[in-house]
Amino acid sequence: MPPAASELAADAVLADGTTVRIRPVHPQDESELGAMLDGLSQHSRLLRFFTGGANLREAAALAATAPGVVALAGDPEHVVGHALYVRDRPGSAEVAFEVAQSWHGRGVGTVLLGAVAQRAAAEGIDTLTAIVMPEGHDADAFRKVALENFNLSLGQGLTKVAGKVFRIGHLGDFNDLMLLGTLSGVEMALGLAKVPHKTGGVQAALTYLRDTAPGARHA
Repeated sequence: MPPAASELAADAVLADGTTVRIRPVHPQDESELGAMLDGLSQHSRLLRFFTGGANLREAAALAATAPGVVALAGDPEHVVGHALYVRDRPGSAEVAFEVAQSWHGRGVGTVLLGAVAQRAAAEGIDTLTAIVMPEGHDADAFRKVALENFNLSLGQGLTKVAGKVFRIGHLGDFNDLMLLGTLSGVEMALGLAKVPHKTGGVQAALTYLRDTAPGARHA
């Protein structure tokens, strides 16, 4: 069982001296989460949901009920950030973040990462998934190549892994064809950025998805 909400609630001081309160998300947060998502720029929505036309009402409902935490600030308090996690296999999970547009660049995401990792660990999750770059190659520089050349938005690493990892999120509006497009963009961007890698990942994914498609069982 995860710790009680009171055990996880805590204040955190950001780099600019602002204090935010971190606590587990509650179903009652849905309306504020919806308002925060609605205030995100198109680019921020693309980074989070992989589409600018995400159903924000459904996203807010998921955010309010999935395991996660919120960052609160102001008087009266309001939601300025949110993080959730979803298991992708035993012992590991993918993490997703949203930070209110006016709070970007202030360290809220870093604080949320620590808090959601603590909550995940309490449920037996010891790994948050990401892709590690080879030594001597900067993940953020690679992400820039992917964005500028293929309009592909990849998740960044935070705190100790900043610049060392990138993430391919799949918690938004994401289907098999979008996955293949994302893997294609990653492989092309790795080549442009001259990052050592093995080719053939896209073909392997295509073969797997084809062979496991519902129609393959009846072929």
